[in-house]
Amino acid sequence: MQQTKIKTIIFDLDGTILNTGRDILTSINLTLESFGYQPITYEKCLQYVGDGIDLFVERALGDSVYQDIYHKLDQNIVLQAIKVYKDNYSKHLFDTTKPYPGARETLAGLQNLKKVVISNKHYEYVLKMLQYFQLDSFFEIIMGGNSLENQKPHPEPIYYVLNKLQSNIQEMIIVGDTDKDIKAGQAAGIKTCAALYGMRPEKELLALEPDYLIREFGELLNLDIF
Repeated sequence: MQQTKIKTIIFDLDGTILNTGRDILTSINLTLESFGYQPITYEKCLQYVGDGIDLFVERALGDSVYQDIYHKLDQNIVLQAIKVYKDNYSKHLFDTTKPYPGARETLAGLQNLKKVVISNKHYEYVLKMLQYFQLDSFFEIIMGGNSLENQKPHPEPIYYVLNKLQSNIQEMIIVGDTDKDIKAGQAAGIKTCAALYGMRPEKELLALEPDYLIREFGELLNLDIF
């Protein structure tokens, strides 16, 4: 029986297309410093990203002040910190951030596929970053964590893409470096591909049993599914 070929590919942004970790760390630690709080480590920073800015800042505050990301915080402080973080991140968006090696060439090599970005980062940043690196033209749809009511791991963004592009669920795959990407894909019933070079430990991603694995962006072209 011949395998159904993939015709639509969904990408995460941070840790999948763009290596953004260091600039996120700089921005959150500048934010914490401005409140008189201790910085967090790069490793902790990578653990806390993936669910949008608000939760990221709240986790960083909980860690820095109470060594507990679940500590109930004063929401006025959280809202102030989110505002400061957004300002800092806007200033440091491109200090060290770059596309992963081979990203542009790989996207060009997938020219016959419909391509989409679904990120949990706010849409304004997603679009700005893709435009800055002149990658936006590769994608039919670009979405952020605030584009719809629900964000990954909820399958709503994937259902939106399925409907908008009139895609077949059997012909779609999501590529991402976090549990949110794999779980969203599995919930929607599409194929999943874990980017092991990104922000999450390999062990964490393997435990989710994605359909495919890549250890660098360019390996997508070697998958016999397109």
